[in-house]
Amino acid sequence: MHRNSQRYYDLLYTAQGKDYRAEAQAIADLIRDHRPDAQTVLDVGCGTGRHAKILRDEFGLAVDGVDIDPDMIAIARKANPDAHFDVGDMCDFDTGRKYDAVISMFSAIGYVRTLDNVERALERMRAHTNENGLVVVEPWIEPQDFTGGKTFMDTAEDGAMKLCRMSRNEVEGRLSRIFFHWQVCTPEMVERFDETLELGLFTREEMLGAFANAGLDATYDRAEGRFADRGLYVARPAP
Repeated sequence: MHRNSQRYYDLLYTAQGKDYRAEAQAIADLIRDHRPDAQTVLDVGCGTGRHAKILRDEFGLAVDGVDIDPDMIAIARKANPDAHFDVGDMCDFDTGRKYDAVISMFSAIGYVRTLDNVERALERMRAHTNENGLVVVEPWIEPQDFTGGKTFMDTAEDGAMKLCRMSRNEVEGRLSRIFFHWQVCTPEMVERFDETLELGLFTREEMLGAFANAGLDATYDRAEGRFADRGLYVARPAP
């Protein structure tokens, strides 16, 4: 997946109201509720490592990460120099380690695009989970809730730098496609670039079936008011 926006990612989403600390608090609470002795966490699709840094610095969890985007991993490594951050596809990654909890946030699971790949990704998460460990996945939007033909605009600024991201979306079968146009202005330059992101659309029943096929007993938590109101799947390795 080619992207050019990594360096603006956290700035834009913070301006949109994404509260990384509140989300990290909720993740830490969830992990400790289900696994009070948890010490190690793997963040799959970790992006820039913002959740990982807060979980480590404020909640005492040792967090590693994996992401398919090497530029995201470079940012995450800089922010978390004492952790392991690896470039890898969530469908076939192998860190060589197991963890008390494996998390995948901000709808990263949607980028695998097909239900078969969802199952493959969940199998890899299970393979990296310790006995009696926990797997937590924030899903993408369900098919009936994603409507094509909509347009959006988000803006952010950092001192003299201003940025604007415009987007439109469409649906093709079970695939959601979002077209982004970015404009970034600084005193030295104006930069423009386009990106297209594709995420698979899966029903709750399909997701729960994929967890079961991957050897995980999962439940769905609506998590109202948190995590963009998409809910969370919380799972444990099946006996």
